[in-house]
Amino acid sequence: MKYRLTVAIYSMWLLALQAQPVMKAPPAPEPGDTLFYFTDDLPKMIDVRSDGPDQFWNYAFLKAPYIEFNQVEAAASGKQHKSLPESELMIVNPQGQEEYYAYDDQWGLTLLGGNNLTLGSGSINNRWSLDNGLPLEGVKLNYTEEMDVSSTMKSKVSINRLSTDIQQALGKEVDTVMIQAGISRNIVADAWGRLQIPGGAYDVIRYRVTDLVEYDISTKSAGAGWIDVEVPNTGEFATRTMVSFHYISDQYAQPVASVQMNPNGNPGEVRYMADPLYAYSYKTATPGQWLYAYPNPALSVVRFKLFDVRPGKYQIRFYNILGKLLFEESYEMDGEETIDLNIAQLQRGTYLYSLVDSNGNKLITKRLAVLKP
Repeated sequence: MKYRLTVAIYSMWLLALQAQPVMKAPPAPEPGDTLFYFTDDLPKMIDVRSDGPDQFWNYAFLKAPYIEFNQVEAAASGKQHKSLPESELMIVNPQGQEEYYAYDDQWGLTLLGGNNLTLGSGSINNRWSLDNGLPLEGVKLNYTEEMDVSSTMKSKVSINRLSTDIQQALGKEVDTVMIQAGISRNIVADAWGRLQIPGGAYDVIRYRVTDLVEYDISTKSAGAGWIDVEVPNTGEFATRTMVSFHYISDQYAQPVASVQMNPNGNPGEVRYMADPLYAYSYKTATPGQWLYAYPNPALSVVRFKLFDVRPGKYQIRFYNILGKLLFEESYEMDGEETIDLNIAQLQRGTYLYSLVDSNGNKLITKRLAVLKP
């Protein structure tokens, strides 16, 4: 692997650098570890604009319906290890999605491949690999150091796994697509300070990661060889730039928090660490449950998280405990949705809420407790 490292030390920061706390490289996860975290996919009051030395980031208002976790296993136990023989670790989630890593003495963990292919805003269950290991956000960079690295992701996909628009653009005679995604990654240690998240405050160094992803594809038809084709710069094959911020502590084998920015330049999702000492006190996702309301009890705002919703118009209706309708809100929904609903008008007590489809059918009814100061 070849990397270009640029070290830039700005004179106006020299005094601040002298005061920077000494931070060691974070420990690498080991087989047998469990990495616990929460995900807030509708983050509020998250400001990533502050960079430089001695910062304080207050992300205490993050919230999530349940705790999530990944298991760390030896790569040799994974289904893809034979095609990625240099891999040492495998990180797998409860859905069976695997990612394979090697450990580099200079740069820490590097990503080599996996079995869940991200395309655009979605993903499909398909194997992929990188020609060069891709360093992660926890690389061993000191404050103000910067790093550029490139890698190419490759994956062979059946045409029927791609969107209808892409299938039509490539032609009905195509049966297989070879996807190559060139990834240009810039990592810069742009800040250090203290980060507050629900459950604690941590000394961290922050890495800003910028990924430029550009696609090349080849297609194959029955009885024919591979043909390079012009990439339709749309949908899952659109060229994209992704920016994320990662807050790293030298005490933990996972980021304390990672903020993924959306295309509009605002925080779109925050994954934040659950302290492993207390992780087992939180509830996990309930198998088969597709609607969550949290927090419960709630104060003035309740958040609804829904999964696998058919496209259409829906209402969330609130009733008192006797079943009298109090108010309703209408939404367009499709797939996975997260919604904040203001319930400041409700008094202290217990209420019923229902999700209602466009035909007036109540799909589910549950209880919510409301507290007041």
